[in-house]
This record gives sequence, structure tokens and C-alpha cells, in this order.
Amino acid sequence: AGSTFTLFLPLMQQDLDTRFRENYVPRSTPARASTIDAGVTQPVSELQGKKVLVIDDDARNLFAVTSLLERTGVDVLCASTAQEGLQELDGHHDIDMVLLDIMLPGMDGFEAARNIRRMGPYEKLPIIALTAKAMPGDREKCLEAGCTDFVPKPVDSERLMAVMKAHLPPAAS
Repeated sequence: AGSTFTLFLPLMQQDLDTRFRENYVPRSTPARASTIDAGVTQPVSELQGKKVLVIDDDARNLFAVTSLLERTGVDVLCASTAQEGLQELDGHHDIDMVLLDIMLPGMDGFEAARNIRRMGPYEKLPIIALTAKAMPGDREKCLEAGCTDFVPKPVDSERLMAVMKAHLPPAAS
């Protein structure tokens, strides 16, 4: 089926954000070019050591959300399809939260959320929908499908952090 590789580059955050925007964000898609702001750059004590699965089919979104979460001390797993996300959940029983894009190829985020809820250990797992589907009624559809909360794209980092802190259990002391 293929291999998955992760590359970590030791760059200063400002350099990383600038280089990524200049070199990898297509100028022809301004609506998708900035999916998350870079407002949070320090570890967030409530989130440090938590394990979060991010499911999104857009590499730019995965990069942006992963970068943000890692800067705040979160351990991040990534999947680019709902099927990969379900496999990650099946293989890692210590995941504390899922950040789930709704518009995924094949199995969409609504069906993925329903499938996660059917998985015994994940009935109560916080699932936050991160999606550009922000029309009236979309939030309700996400909640009905089993999502715990909803954060529209483009993602505001402060709002995402607040939603995550609200739904994650406090770190063990």
C-alpha cells in the first residue's frame, strides 16, 4: 500500500511560516492559502503530552494544524483519509482527541465520526470538526454525526486551543 514518512526540520517558527507560505502555498487558491493563523507559539500546559489525531486530506492543512499543535506541546498523529484515521485509532488506544475534516474523499467526516462512535473505546472520545462547511446547519450536522464540537476554517488558533482545552481531560499530575 505504500509507506509514510515524516520529516522534522529544526527551523525557527517565523522562518518556517514564512518559507512555507512563500514556497508551498499556491497563489491561485487564496481561499485555501491560510487555513490557520500562527497566533499560538508557546506550549499550552493543559495540552502538553496529549495525543491528537488530525484527519485532513489537504497537506497544507495537515502541516498548519500539526505545526500549531506541536508548538503547544501536543503529540500529533496524522491521517489523510477517514479510513487511515480509523486505522490509526485502532492501532493507538491512547489518543485523547480527533480533529476531523468533514470534506474527505471516499468516507466523509460525518461517516467517520459515526464509525468512531461505534468503536467501543472511543464512544466518548472528543471529536472536533475542523471544516470549511460553515453554512447554517452544518454545525448541527457535525454534532448529529457524533462530533463533540465544531471549529470552522480558516481556523483561528486561539479558538481551536480554547475548544480543545474545553473538551480534553486535565493532564494527570
